[in-house]
Amino acid sequence: MTTNGKMKNIYLYARFERLWHWLQTLLIIILLVTGFEVNGTYTLLGFGLAVEVHNFVGLTWLIAFAFFAFWIFTTGEWRQYIPTTKKMFSVVRYYMYGIFRGEAHPVPKRKEAKHNPLQRIVYLILAALLWGYDRWQAKRGMRPEDRLPVNFKWLYLLSLLGCLSHPALDWLNVYGVRLLEPFSSQWFYGDTLFIIDVWLWALMGSATWFSLRREKKGGDWMKPARVALAVSMIYIAGNWVATTYKEMTTSLQPSIASPLPLVSWQREVIEPLAPGQWLIDGQQVGQCDLSGVAEAAVGNSEAEAFLFWTRTPFGERAEDGSVLLRDARFYDPRARDRFTVALPNLQCEELPGG
Repeated sequence: MTTNGKMKNIYLYARFERLWHWLQTLLIIILLVTGFEVNGTYTLLGFGLAVEVHNFVGLTWLIAFAFFAFWIFTTGEWRQYIPTTKKMFSVVRYYMYGIFRGEAHPVPKRKEAKHNPLQRIVYLILAALLWGYDRWQAKRGMRPEDRLPVNFKWLYLLSLLGCLSHPALDWLNVYGVRLLEPFSSQWFYGDTLFIIDVWLWALMGSATWFSLRREKKGGDWMKPARVALAVSMIYIAGNWVATTYKEMTTSLQPSIASPLPLVSWQREVIEPLAPGQWLIDGQQVGQCDLSGVAEAAVGNSEAEAFLFWTRTPFGERAEDGSVLLRDARFYDPRARDRFTVALPNLQCEELPGG
């Protein structure tokens, strides 16, 4: 800006805003890296350290967000985030076309309006894209005549429902989810679906394909979606019944009936035999006494994280006589090494029958 022939710098964003944005970027990257490692995608920090970092960074982000929310409401900056569709299509056109031709931005930045309409609805972006696509078709005469009117509020609620489906599906598998964090670290398990259910993926993917195909041909494009949702609900309910029945009819309680990949109607049954000993489909696992594990894990971040997370812990004897901590839910040879923590300072004291 020029004042009396002199250039003057004006900062649109306060120092706290700039700090918040860069901090949020860093925290999200760390959450992604550690989250993939916790789920066994690769090994970088080690399971225990990855869990600790992930939990700490997640809580840090929540606290930082609370400070940010307090700041925007006490300073009046909340007005910058009120969604608006005014000049929305002008901004979209600018980023898709005008910016490459050197055109001026249709909504210049200023201190009282730091965010353009597109930025203001960044959290509603999915709904905005769907609504915008519908308007784009209508403007060019490509919109199917029998399509129902698109309501932006319903699209937003649908997007929100889609976000909420993530923790819901996490709860349905044996890995579990801590729904009450950061107020409680209690785990919740549904034991209904495998962690990645290929049949649900296939069902939803094929329904989307059939809907698009029917829409192009002028048919009832909503029917495949309705059928897929109904079938998925029946599928999930059927799996819940299968799990509940299997868990209630096992001889040892409380048992876990874990769905298998591909053959989701079958269950791997995990039954408690004794502290530190389990039956996995009748096969006994658990050689070592776990009474000294908590003390041996002190100072070992991986072991502490494992004990915090595990639902069915047991110990196996390593070649040097020490303890290998495992979880009966993930004892499959293809996964067990990713869910194992070594305790080299603790010698295995065999349990009876181990």
